[in-house]
Amino acid sequence: MIDDLLSFSRLTANQKSFTSVHLSGVIQSVLSDLEIVIVETKAVVDIETPVSVWGEASQLSQLFKPD
Repeated sequence: MIDDLLSFSRLTANQKSFTSVHLSGVIQSVLSDLEIVIVETKAVVDIETPVSVWGEASQLSQLFKPD
């Protein structure tokens, strides 16, 4: 819980660095990081047309990575 509070604190403190981020690049980066796990588990990843969102790319990539 403390880690979550610290992450939230950094998020609100760094809002100045937010930009329009196209999620296709973020998702491709995450899929590249998870390539071995995807192959080993024979996972199927189905991605609809990604959109652009307001945020910070490294923080957004955390949304798509498992713990």
